[in-house]
Amino acid sequence: MADNASFVRLEYWMTKLSLSNPQLIIYAIIHGFSRDGNCYSGSQRYFREWTGKSKSTVIEALNDMKKRGFIVVKKVCIDGKFYNIYYTVESRKPESERLINQNPSKIISPDIWSEIQTGPETGPTRSENQTTQVQKSDQVGPKTGHNNIANKIDYIAVDSMEVAMEGEDDFADSAAAALITKKINEQFKSITVFDKKFVGEIEKAILDAGMTDNLIGSYLDSVYERTISKNPSSIPGLYRKLAAAPDVIQNFMMHLPKKQEIKMITCPVCGKEIPKTNYICPVCGTETLDFGNVEKVQFNKAIFNLSEEDKVCLENELSEVVGTINLFDFRNPQLIKEREEKTRLVYEKYGIKYVAA
Repeated sequence: MADNASFVRLEYWMTKLSLSNPQLIIYAIIHGFSRDGNCYSGSQRYFREWTGKSKSTVIEALNDMKKRGFIVVKKVCIDGKFYNIYYTVESRKPESERLINQNPSKIISPDIWSEIQTGPETGPTRSENQTTQVQKSDQVGPKTGHNNIANKIDYIAVDSMEVAMEGEDDFADSAAAALITKKINEQFKSITVFDKKFVGEIEKAILDAGMTDNLIGSYLDSVYERTISKNPSSIPGLYRKLAAAPDVIQNFMMHLPKKQEIKMITCPVCGKEIPKTNYICPVCGTETLDFGNVEKVQFNKAIFNLSEEDKVCLENELSEVVGTINLFDFRNPQLIKEREEKTRLVYEKYGIKYVAA
């Protein structure tokens, strides 16, 4: 759970948004991670720790803020598993339109604006296409371990119609946890030198410190170098002690290079201008490393251009395919081939040429 050194940045303009007590805290957490095109990557459990509210209350608060146009919720698929990511609509506005730059007495929340302009019953719903980038977390290691997603991360972002209640805590791996696991596998050749709780400990520590995804790899590299330099009797033992230590994380954050002008690049799938440091495009979910991959760009563009209804149907059908596979099936080449064929047929149904990860 969150320790006594954790903090949430609550800005005065947020108090003018007609948010309930748990909503205000949750909104502040999400917005704090939404700056510079980033997103909140933690689990709903983190919201529960901060608000002291039940799981159902937190989910109700999230869905209400989503419907009222305060936040955007997206799903990110990593090797067939789906995770929620969150960001505030406010964080994606042009600088001149942000509420922090407005007269506090004149701030009107998005839902009130909707009633003023169109009436509460006839007004259009806020677009589901307001999007973000991602990372979802949980505090407990997965039932089947981390290794099943450690070697390959493939993102497909789709709109989440509702924040789900059932099974949310079963998604033990988050996008951030996948990055942590991948890096540890690179350094130690296997995640099994640590127990299952270790990844969750690092994830919680960097979440409390406000570290963004693009810094995770560099941070763990610095921890590894620091560990090796001390020539300890147990490299994994010292690495574990350092990696999740708040003072080590804060020291790393304090010594980051001064922020320079953010270089922007254009996503070839949706045309969105995004920071070059982003791991994925916050609008369409395309991994920035794939921007030069013609096949993947065409594949993601075809998904992006689907109607919202077709996106939801596609997501459901892909989930059904993934649901028929268990961990041990990945050792069977024939079953892997059958899964790929089923996946190809699902995409073909929607006129999309499947590109294997």
